[in-house]
Amino acid sequence: MSSGIKNRFSILFQKRQQAAPVPHETTRGSSVTIQNTLSECFISKLPREVLLRIFRSLQQERRSSRSITATRNRDLYHASLVCKTWNNLAAHISYHTIQFYSALSVLRFHKMLQVSPHICKIVKTLIFPTRYGQTCPKELLDAFEGIANQIESLSELNTTLRLVEEESPTGDGKEWFHILPIGEGRHDDLRRLCLYGNGDIPARFPTALPSFKRLHLLILKGVFISKPVSTDMTPALPHLRECIIEGGNTVLMMDNWLLSCPKLHLLSTIGPQPAAFSPSTDEFPMRLLVHGKLTCWSFSGSGHTRFGN
Repeated sequence: MSSGIKNRFSILFQKRQQAAPVPHETTRGSSVTIQNTLSECFISKLPREVLLRIFRSLQQERRSSRSITATRNRDLYHASLVCKTWNNLAAHISYHTIQFYSALSVLRFHKMLQVSPHICKIVKTLIFPTRYGQTCPKELLDAFEGIANQIESLSELNTTLRLVEEESPTGDGKEWFHILPIGEGRHDDLRRLCLYGNGDIPARFPTALPSFKRLHLLILKGVFISKPVSTDMTPALPHLRECIIEGGNTVLMMDNWLLSCPKLHLLSTIGPQPAAFSPSTDEFPMRLLVHGKLTCWSFSGSGHTRFGN
């Protein structure tokens, strides 16, 4: 190779070395050139609240008065891989609503909380894989109860009631009780609660329900109550605004209790209703319907009818 070509290569090599950025060494000996480049990015200077709002638009929830459905979006997952800051923000969105699609997912999430307890501070909504009209396996209900009691503060919960046979408080032998799978004093900030019956066995109404004083919406699906709900044993919910009842026999059993809830004005009944709801009857057996408390009552069986004041 001629000396002229060698000189040209040496000159080009020297120019590239001069043009290349000199990395600044950190205490660990790693280059921070890339970090400095990212710190100058405009989006990295946005406030945390703005970034959270952007990330929420990537994963929206389909909400209605009857259900909550979390949508899956891989864009949020890809955003979590950009940097540590984005990963932290994306985690607050991804784990805000946990919807279980199978029994296996409940068991896996229960185990994950043992090794990642920081997630308990992020979750605000739990949606349990309900088994309408069927008995829920004890192992599955135990796992979900463990999850619900590890989460620090839920605002929305969709779960199956636990059936427990205990001695009657009146001394009439044993009877069945509906038990909420939540420890005493937990989730005082709960706003929406959807309860599924555990089979078709009539049982006492859950006495722990009044502890959720901030509850706005109560949904009961396939719940059978053995005795009318007493306002003495079950105090009214001061902020309850809407109640949705699907199936079961709770419509008549909860009449006095619903009437005692001061802010309740919306009632929906879905599915087969007692014969007393037939339009041919002269009087409604529910005091709630004749006191002018409701601004809207809707019921659907074979059709759909709505009444409003």
